[in-house]
Amino acid sequence: MTGGFRFAGFWIRAAAALVDGFVLGLLSAFIGIVVVYAMLWIGVGEGTAQGVGQVLSTVVAIAYYTGFHSSERQATPGKRVLGIHVMTRDGGRLTPARALGRYFALILSAIPFGLGYLMAGWTRDKTALHDLVCSTRVVYDSPA
Repeated sequence: MTGGFRFAGFWIRAAAALVDGFVLGLLSAFIGIVVVYAMLWIGVGEGTAQGVGQVLSTVVAIAYYTGFHSSERQATPGKRVLGIHVMTRDGGRLTPARALGRYFALILSAIPFGLGYLMAGWTRDKTALHDLVCSTRVVYDSPA
């Protein structure tokens, strides 16, 4: 704990990611059913309809993470359920631009073999690679 904050480690963050993955999976399924089938119904080719569905699902995921992380609660639904949130290194709220950058920095954490995510298990402030890149921290909502 530093500065009154309890840093959230790898496992709690992984659990939050599972919850968010479930929520985003439902949203993607909804997009797939409604948008893709609507496009097929009006005569758009199957490949094009699936491509549009995938692009929309990606846009929804970007908006989900960017919007929730820069919101007043500073947390996605998965993080909220588990009582953690994202903040800047100095304890402030993320701007939408920083939240968007953090979303794209997740790619760095995924290569190679997800080692950037695992860093949250062994670094002092429990920071993953994308947190280091964006000067963010994931902390518990209430201090110890």
